[in-house]
Order: sequence, then structure tokens, then C-alpha cells
Amino acid sequence: MKRANLLPARLILRIYLPARQRCDEERRHWFTKVVPHDTQDTIHVLNLIEGEQAALENPNGSFAPFVVNYAETFIVPAAVGPYTIRPCGQDKGREYATIEARVRASDAIDNF
Repeated sequence: MKRANLLPARLILRIYLPARQRCDEERRHWFTKVVPHDTQDTIHVLNLIEGEQAALENPNGSFAPFVVNYAETFIVPAAVGPYTIRPCGQDKGREYATIEARVRASDAIDNF
């Protein structure tokens, strides 16, 4: 069961999106401090692949900060706009990583 949590984001998206849907872009981010992101009208699907815990926060306060744990997958809707991911937990100071897949929001809606 734990093995399924470690699938690359591309495979996870194929489970939730129609087969004809594809990712626009996939990235790995390595970081040790707060990292800014912006959805730019795309849905972000991320998985924490390195590090114990990371906090997802919005500089505008449009949602409450929440913590994701190692190997958890989380989805950031296109409407969120700017957000940050920062290391937290007991292993602050070490390198963290996420894998991120992006899907255009309009494509995702049109294909459901």
C-alpha cells in the first residue's frame, strides 16, 4: 500500500484524470527554505518526495496553512494563485523536494 503513495505524479494524474488528459509540465523542486509558487491558471499536483513535513501557505491568507507529510500527494486548485511551500518539522535545514505536475484548468474541466 505504501508503494502506491510513492508513484510519480504523472501516474497519479492518470488515475484521477481521463486517459486523454495529459500533464502540461512536470518538475522536481529541491529547496531548503520557503519556495514561492504560482498556479497561473493551472492545477498543481504535488508530492513531497524528500523531507519529513512541509507547510503549504498562501501569502494572501486565502486559505489556512496546512502541513503535508513525506510521500503525501496534494492538489492546489488553479484559483489559488500564489502560494509557498516551506520546510517544517524536525528536519529543518536539510534539503526537501517535491515533484509537481501541472494541468491547464480549462482542459481538466472540459474533459470531465
